[in-house]
Amino acid sequence: MVDESQLPYFREAFSRRDRRCVSAAREFTRRALADWSVADRVDDVLLCVSELATNARAP
Repeated sequence: MVDESQLPYFREAFSRRDRRCVSAAREFTRRALADWSVADRVDDVLLCVSELATNARAP
């Protein structure tokens, strides 16, 4: 059984569909990972977030 006190807090963010949303998504993710003390594979996670935000921004 998982101790709920060890679970990270849920985070959520919304942004407009413009070119600034990609950097905002990366910064949001970087802060969340730091708050959760996640140091493993941060660069890989940020790359995935960049790709997802870029694809979501496309018309």
